[in-house]
Amino acid sequence: MEEDLSTITDYGLTYRLKLFVDEKFDSLPADKRPGFSKGWFYRFRKRQGIRCLRQHGEYASVNVESVVEGRASIHRITDQYRLCDIYNMDESAFFYHADAPRTLSRNPEVAGFKADKARLTMAAATNADGSDKLPLLFIGKSAKPRVFKGHNVTSEFGVEYTNTQKAWMNSEKFARWLHHLDLRMILEQRHILLLVGNVSSHAKPSVPLTNVNEFLPKNTTSVLQPLDQGIIACIKSHFTRIKVEDCIDRYIAGLPQEKISLLTALEWAHQAWSAVTPQTISNCWKHSGITTSMAIHRILH
Repeated sequence: MEEDLSTITDYGLTYRLKLFVDEKFDSLPADKRPGFSKGWFYRFRKRQGIRCLRQHGEYASVNVESVVEGRASIHRITDQYRLCDIYNMDESAFFYHADAPRTLSRNPEVAGFKADKARLTMAAATNADGSDKLPLLFIGKSAKPRVFKGHNVTSEFGVEYTNTQKAWMNSEKFARWLHHLDLRMILEQRHILLLVGNVSSHAKPSVPLTNVNEFLPKNTTSVLQPLDQGIIACIKSHFTRIKVEDCIDRYIAGLPQEKISLLTALEWAHQAWSAVTPQTISNCWKHSGITTSMAIHRILH
């Protein structure tokens, strides 16, 4: 199996074991089947001599003092809004061909691999109570990818796609996204607060906004961004789950492993975003500490 599936995750192996039990022991009562809990899986790995090994990774750090100062400045603004009217928007690199950084193996070491550099920029936005998840925005290099021919990704997959020379967000694309959001809030007769990172691409647009108050705290770090506190990671986790299930299903069916297309990646990303629950979003906002009890109180009014 390791020859065909170079990266084997905890979830991937558990998913395969569940399929095996369902296929070979379909007559076995549910209470007699393995529970596949974390404890059960840990003991299974130990018995089989399977270890989780890192293939590649990265490290990040934050400044504690800037976090405290940034949180205090944000509180003075967020206290004026209801949770449903406080939004956060953030971008992240989206390597849709990338494998998991760790793999399960009986061997003491595993060979590294050359990471696939196919990248999009993914922008996600949601409000503090998780009641409004805006469509994901993807930025690629190609204006009209061939795979899009005959498809409308917005109507079919519920995501938006645009392009820049380096597939990064810039002030022009951000301004366009902002004005679309502002127009929606005008139609809904709502005034919202939008928290974004203090970077050059998030410059205030030349045409004033009427219903969106864009706030860029000077000391914003990843610790103060709710989307960086687990929401984006959750999207990517669900995307990986979908990808792993497809990979294993293809392996079982005897089909060749193929890199997913850009169109499939956008479809799965939408499914992954749909799988992120309002409770998860709310918890990430609480963990960031940028909404206080005053803002929570206003959700009831």
